[in-house]
Amino acid sequence: MIPFRGERRQRPTKGTTEFTLSYNYLTRPEFRRNVFSSSLAYSWSQYRYPAFRYVFKPLEIDYMRFGYMDESFIATVPEYDRMLNYRNQLAVSMSLMFSYNSSLDVRRHSSPFLHNVRVYLQTAGNLLTAWSALVKAPQDNFGAYMFNGTNIVQFFKGELDYSGLYRLGGKNALAYRASLATVVPYGNSRFFCP
Repeated sequence: MIPFRGERRQRPTKGTTEFTLSYNYLTRPEFRRNVFSSSLAYSWSQYRYPAFRYVFKPLEIDYMRFGYMDESFIATVPEYDRMLNYRNQLAVSMSLMFSYNSSLDVRRHSSPFLHNVRVYLQTAGNLLTAWSALVKAPQDNFGAYMFNGTNIVQFFKGELDYSGLYRLGGKNALAYRASLATVVPYGNSRFFCP
């Protein structure tokens, strides 16, 4: 989990540290939007079992700010959609992902089946909401805490994804996939549930 290695000998796990930073500017006749994203991630797998991979993101920041919004356009957007997608938002989160890819599993090379399983868990807004409550930060019209004039998003997200492939022979194969996901807003975001 540390980006610098002090030893030269091979370790039982293979890990990487990744820092990402991105900025997106979108301009439309109806609005202008700025999105800033940043994350710190650690990913690792074992040399003996490379089919199993883990990614832990202790910090993810997503900040969305609208510079201009046409009043006649926003009046046509349903209130629920406006609260979710057309307001300034800040999400500070952490996540954990586990994946298994049977094509990298040396124990299954002779099998005609290939499997890929991914489990993803994310939680956002807990630290900022707790800090805001502690210092009695300002709240918006819905009673949600704000950070520097921006709404703090708070949710739990879970995803389960399975995909597979059955080799029929030659260049033919049968592919299949199933996914399940849920997002549960709570705390500071409970006001935006339908």
